[in-house]
Amino acid sequence: MNGPGLLAWFLAALLIASSTGPARAQDAAQATTQSEALEAESLETAAEPVDALGRGTPRSAFGGFLLAIDERDFERAARFLEEPPFWYGRVETSSEELAKRLGFVLQRVGLVDPGGLSEAPEGVFADGQPADRETVGSITTDSGEVQIYLRRVESSDGLQVWKFGGSTVAQIPELYGRYSYPGWVEAIAQRVPSWTFLGIEAFKWVIALSVVGVVYLPLFGLSLLLSIVLTKRGSGTRKRVRRFLAFPVSSLVALAVGASVLDHLGLGLTGRKVMESYTLITALGVWALLATVGLWRDLAIKRLEQKGRVAAAIVLRPLARALQVVIVVVGVLFWLSNLGFDISTLLAGLGVGGVALALALQKPLEDIFGAVTLFSQQPLRVHDLCRVGGSLGTVEEIGLRTTRLRTLDKTVISIPNAALASQPIENISARGSIRYLQEVRLRVDTDREKLERVLGAVRGVLTSEESVDGATCRARLKELAEFAFVIEVHAYVRTTDFAVFLDHAERLTLGIIDAVHAQGASFAEPPELRPSV
Repeated sequence: MNGPGLLAWFLAALLIASSTGPARAQDAAQATTQSEALEAESLETAAEPVDALGRGTPRSAFGGFLLAIDERDFERAARFLEEPPFWYGRVETSSEELAKRLGFVLQRVGLVDPGGLSEAPEGVFADGQPADRETVGSITTDSGEVQIYLRRVESSDGLQVWKFGGSTVAQIPELYGRYSYPGWVEAIAQRVPSWTFLGIEAFKWVIALSVVGVVYLPLFGLSLLLSIVLTKRGSGTRKRVRRFLAFPVSSLVALAVGASVLDHLGLGLTGRKVMESYTLITALGVWALLATVGLWRDLAIKRLEQKGRVAAAIVLRPLARALQVVIVVVGVLFWLSNLGFDISTLLAGLGVGGVALALALQKPLEDIFGAVTLFSQQPLRVHDLCRVGGSLGTVEEIGLRTTRLRTLDKTVISIPNAALASQPIENISARGSIRYLQEVRLRVDTDREKLERVLGAVRGVLTSEESVDGATCRARLKELAEFAFVIEVHAYVRTTDFAVFLDHAERLTLGIIDAVHAQGASFAEPPELRPSV
């Protein structure tokens, strides 16, 4: 599976889970409903009445109000507001409109998380507030800080419920005027149909997507310019760099700006839960990382090919693929965690499964890591003549599991990479020259004058050959053996090709034979070959 295939798999997972994403967010938003259900169950047992709107605790009341705003049920939302005290004067705005405006203000300032409020029907007594008051947060206005709080009051049914306090309700018009949209936003909102998607109003989507398009266009042009500046013409990498900058990177930046615009316009409880899941940003982030790994792989392979290390490119592809799989898995886990799923059990399962998989793949993994060692340190290459253990042959292939040697007998030996990386390797092809070593045995009846002439003639043969390294060649009387004078001839032939070396060695040997005969000397013979007297 290639990089785009991994991305397609990842996006498919996102789409499947996204179909339940809003429901998940709504479930999170309905923490109130869960609390209400528990409260209702306990109260039913005690045969006590329960508030139908779930206003029994501060958290359930605040969550129920936010949920009603998300569902645009402003009549129900109005039942979470207390009447303003008489000293604030008459409030001309209807209670439904006040609820709508309060929801708007809370979205604009980001006070849409009921998680910090108490689940106890009596509220919190140690917060420095009166016993019947629970603070949601504070909002800054031109005249100072306005406390948004809930107050425990008696409903028309005679139940103790939590509502937004009267003084908070009385200041809704001022807060709405402080945080209302500019005229151009209001104009767009009036012209766009009043529907929502993922808990976010349509006009907000229109504005955010327009901003994404406006930001993306210059980024696309900048990516074209950067690809020209950063790469050489005709290098073969310009297209890959341009594609990388123009699509995953530019799209990720533009989407981040669009998400910031949505946040600035205000998000309700459901919309914020959806945005906090970072679904699109996670998908684009994974896409960008997959593209980064693919770009690095292609550039590294091309660089290795330019250096003549073609075999090293083999190991880069599976390594890059494994890294891409890890990126996708981490991206999915990150996304599930943002959706509110507990991934600790999943991680524990992955850990146990990973250990079992590692034990099952121990030997193959050893061979793969051995291949990494061979490619990184390069003790041998394809076409090198090497001696490994007791085997001598030419390297035909370095794979992920085994390395193949073609022996001098034309047989093939496959050596596991793990074993190959752990034993000495003699790379004969790595030498810069090949040693020529010969022993010339002259008869013991050769006189000194003739022997010296032979030594000089042999040295002349060595120095006359252009392929011989003159600094290392020598011809010396090595020893006086029982039946011969032994002359050691030593030289290095400047070649790494053994077939070429054999040709030079043959010429040197024939030249030495001619030099010995030219000086009137004779080669020694073993005693058993000498004619009897």
